[in-house]
Amino acid sequence: MLYPQFLQDTLDALFNIMMETSEKDTYDTLVFDALVFIITLIGDIKFQHFNPVLETYISKHFSATLAYMKLTKVLNYYVGHAEEPTLSERLYAALKTLKYLFRFIVQSRVLSFRFPGNSEDPDAFFNSIRMLFLSFNTLMDRPLDEGVKIKGAILKYLPSIINDIQTVFDPVELSVLLAKFIESIPDLQFVRQKLGCMCKIVESDLFTQPDCRDVLLPLVNDQLSGQLDDHSSKPDYEACIQLLSTVLDTLDRKDV
Repeated sequence: MLYPQFLQDTLDALFNIMMETSEKDTYDTLVFDALVFIITLIGDIKFQHFNPVLETYISKHFSATLAYMKLTKVLNYYVGHAEEPTLSERLYAALKTLKYLFRFIVQSRVLSFRFPGNSEDPDAFFNSIRMLFLSFNTLMDRPLDEGVKIKGAILKYLPSIINDIQTVFDPVELSVLLAKFIESIPDLQFVRQKLGCMCKIVESDLFTQPDCRDVLLPLVNDQLSGQLDDHSSKPDYEACIQLLSTVLDTLDRKDV
């Protein structure tokens, strides 16, 4: 039985293991998998009362300044080796917890700013995010035995990290990375999921920023035009209308 009062102690113990072995990666994968398991457990309807406890822990009690590099490294490895059956299942579980994984990653990155003596290369974090998107693009463009489930999960959960990550990563570059991600998806594949993913991108904080919108709006136009002009297959009109409606609703806001 898991009790809220023990959640902080459990998470502290996990991240202490990671921080105490910061020079090695011996336990990084084990800690990553344990963290995914805990987040997945909290996502269960029976444990929804843990969500506020987890949010409070991340914002007020979490203190692992180097966790962002280790968490992104393991995630990058899983995405890059998604064709391996055992890693495929681990990756799928991690994707379902991507929102909270990146809450930890971003908070760790924020904390690291407060310690000038941090020995990490300042560009290492940005490169790890670029590498992650590149791995996603490669994965979306190649066939895998478990590809359907993994690709669908990426499209579903990737937008959940946008608002957090844009606080520590250049928003315009993030918009470019998202545009390249959408463009990496082969035509006529995952049409509804892709348009749904774009809806969530439009609903994010990025689309309210003019420089980011200069990148994202042409992408939306191209994707909608491509869908509606394609006479070789029946367009998903419902998904197209939903995306167009989301764009127009956002553009109609007074703060945009």
